[in-house]
Amino acid sequence: MSRGYAWTPAELALLHAHYGELPVRELQATHLPGRSVSAIRSAARAEGLLKQMQRPWTPADDAMMRELWPQRGLAERLDRSPAACRARAMHLGLSQTPRPWTAQDDAVLRELWRHQSAAEVAARLGRSVSACRYRAGALKLTSPRPAVAELSAAVQDAEQALLSITEVLEALQAHQREARRKLKRARALLKKRQQAANA
Repeated sequence: MSRGYAWTPAELALLHAHYGELPVRELQATHLPGRSVSAIRSAARAEGLLKQMQRPWTPADDAMMRELWPQRGLAERLDRSPAACRARAMHLGLSQTPRPWTAQDDAVLRELWRHQSAAEVAARLGRSVSACRYRAGALKLTSPRPAVAELSAAVQDAEQALLSITEVLEALQAHQREARRKLKRARALLKKRQQAANA
């Protein structure tokens, strides 16, 4: 049923008792905090609960589909699978074709692409990260490597504040040391989580 650790009889009993009654995230938070949402859905599928417990689509669900389709995260907001949302979109006659790029979208993309992350640009435009990356490629936009962006920002700061090259290098080195410390902390935290999950 699962690649992780086996489900206990008590967990399966909770799954059978509450799957379909509660949204999956609420079931996870209240009854199965040690399991991920995808693990709960996989277990429900393996236990044959999906066909028995399919929730009917409500007018509120349909209204949200009409308003937000095909934005990312819609399935999660509706507590449904992406496949169920695609099927409902087809049933409702919602267009599967992506929204065309306008001149204004292209202008915003050109303005932000070199200075912000793809995720930030995508959020600003209300599009997926992959759609923004594809469009940036089509427009032949390139994003600078982080080191180049940091150096460019440091040079601008130096010009404005009339700092010496030594001071710019010291600022970059301090930033680099801080980034290394954060990376080291993140790796240690990840290692602890993996050890806890394996225990």
